[in-house]
Parts: sequence; C-alpha cells; structure tokens
Amino acid sequence: MKFLSERISVSETKGSTSIIISPDYSDSKQSLLTTWIIFWTLGGLVIISQLFGHYSQEEKAFLFVWVVFWLYFEYIGLFAWLWKKYGKEKIILKNEKVLYAKNLKSKNKFVVMEQESITEINRLKNSEKNLLYNLSNSYWNRGNETCEFRYHGKNIRFGLKLTEEEASKLVSLLKNRIK
Repeated sequence: MKFLSERISVSETKGSTSIIISPDYSDSKQSLLTTWIIFWTLGGLVIISQLFGHYSQEEKAFLFVWVVFWLYFEYIGLFAWLWKKYGKEKIILKNEKVLYAKNLKSKNKFVVMEQESITEINRLKNSEKNLLYNLSNSYWNRGNETCEFRYHGKNIRFGLKLTEEEASKLVSLLKNRIK
C-alpha cells in the first residue's frame, strides 16, 4: 500500500487498483463539533417542548418554522460529524470497470462504470474568494468534491475536500490507470 497523501491511500494488486480517500479529521475540531451538536440538540428539544404549550396559532406557527430550520441544521451537523468519524470514499479500478462509493462505516453502495466510457478526468478549479465555496469547505460540512470525470456525458464528482496538491496527484493517478 502506498500513500499519495496523509488522506489518500492506494493499494494495487494484479489487475486491480483500490483508492481510499479519508475525510479531513481533527480531534479538536471534532470535539467542538460534538459540543455544538449536543447543545444544538438540547436547545431544539427545549423549543419543541414549547409546541405543546398554550400559545396562539401564530406563535405555534413561528415555533414550527423554527423547528424546521433547527432540524435542517441538526441533520447537517450530525451528517458532518458521522462523515468525519466514519466516512470514506472508495474508488476501485478492476476488470475494465470503475467502482465508486461514498461510504459511512461499511455500507458499500458502489456505482459501477465502464472505464472506456470515462473521459475528461480533471481537477475542479474553485476560487478561494468564493463565499459559498469557503462555507461548504468549513469543518462543519462534509465539503465539496474537488475532482470530476465525464461518464456518458454526465459529470461524476469525487474527492471531498482535497487540497490542490492531493487532487492533482489523484487525477494524475486516475489518468494513468484509465486509458
């Protein structure tokens, strides 16, 4: 097994290449995210308990809208926490096929593609001056894909939150293996 970077490992056997991309993980940031999720959950449960109080319809409507907002960010936070803790991307090149999956724990749901139909393997160019790019690449989100290829005219994106150097190495490896 060799490593393209701290987060990207490559395992090669006869006729098969397996690439595993781990999420960016930081103990201190994960602790902060855990703390945020706990307090966000507790705060939301307090507000939800107020839905059963004696309030006017307008006040209950406001609380309901707030709970929907709360649920959205609860989902985003929990999913990011789970992804950082247990997630990984897998790319397997085997028997003229490419298998790709974004996994949480060991749930392997691979998308199977024919290598001959894959074209234009590239690194995505993102502007670090873009606000949405920076927000989605914060630790509290799963992040954006950094690489893509075309498969039957459709863009398939992969490589969550890779640095430019990591993305370039990954694209180079895939271009060498997929011909």
